[in-house]
Formats: sequence, C-alpha cells, structure tokens
Amino acid sequence: MGRAFRVHGAWRLGPRLSVERVNNKSDGGRQMLYLPQVRGDWTNRWSVFEITAGYQVQNQQALQQQQTLTGQPVTTSVDQRSLYLSAAYRVRF
Repeated sequence: MGRAFRVHGAWRLGPRLSVERVNNKSDGGRQMLYLPQVRGDWTNRWSVFEITAGYQVQNQQALQQQQTLTGQPVTTSVDQRSLYLSAAYRVRF
C-alpha cells in the first residue's frame, strides 16, 4: 500500500499518484495517463476490509495520414475521464 497513515483505530489511509506516458512509434502518437487514488483499509486479527477510490484521466493523440489538399498531417486527440470505486473483504485463515 505504499505510505499509509493511521486514521482512527484500525483504519489506515494512503494516497497514490501514477503518471504514465507511452509513445507509439508506429503512428507517431502518444498517450498520457494520470491516476490519483486513495486507498483505505481496516485490519483486525482475522480479516481485512479495503476500499480504493480514484479518478483516471487519459489523453491520447495520434497522427493520421496527410491531408490531401495541404499535405499536412492531421492530429486527433481523445480525452477520457472516469471515476471508480472498489471494495474488498478478505478473511485470514
């Protein structure tokens, strides 16, 4: 879980930020991915309860074939944003 901070009792909370850049050599495009998230867990002797929440921002840019009139390449861009929430309960034995 990286760095976790004790919040109250057996609860811990930990922030995380991932940034990823991918260059596509075949089409000259690139992709940027930003993923901030927060993970919390509650642990006791026999079980663990985890909650993860985050926000994903993805930006893709790609060069397409040259335009026939000007001869300039055309760049397309797609932005995608999404929220997510995940919960899990594990029993230790």
